[in-house]
Amino acid sequence: MRKKTISRDSIIDATILIVALDGIENVTMRKISSECGISVGSMFNYFENKENLLVESLYHIDNQINDEMVAVKIDDNNVRKGIRELWYRYFNFLIAHPDYVKYYRAIRHSAYFTEEVVAGQDKSLSFFLSFIKRYSNEFKEDAQTFWVYVVEITLSFAVRVVDGHLPGTDADIERYFHLIAYGMEGVFRNIDTEWKD
Repeated sequence: MRKKTISRDSIIDATILIVALDGIENVTMRKISSECGISVGSMFNYFENKENLLVESLYHIDNQINDEMVAVKIDDNNVRKGIRELWYRYFNFLIAHPDYVKYYRAIRHSAYFTEEVVAGQDKSLSFFLSFIKRYSNEFKEDAQTFWVYVVEITLSFAVRVVDGHLPGTDADIERYFHLIAYGMEGVFRNIDTEWKD
């Protein structure tokens, strides 16, 4: 039998899986080390403690989301179209990775999601955050308010889709986007344009 190759990423993958299955309150270093087939002590060669591991797992997901978003080309004359494409990439990434979306939502709603962790997302979600800063004059509200609104509502829909409580057809995803976009109208300065492909 081949020995498992253990790496920082494989430990993160195990952490994400355990949180997705059992909830963040039930994750322990012992449970993760058992899933990885290594000793608890070996975990500390990669991560300082459980909190560090949980936060690095969040940033791991952020980095992959960020990689998806980088491909979006934003037209300064049609920022809404760019937002629409960013949202679709984000949502489709989440529903394609059920463990990630459950992990992401769990940590964002936990005591581990501190202001310091949020500040660290400047690096892990750099493209999205630079987009928000660049176009902040488009919004009546501050960038943070907009970001919290879109992410929280999108995560709620994504969790319900991956759990099978909401359908995930293209038509349904379009409907979810329009529900969220309708709420976005309240933050835009110029409401004359419509959400278009």
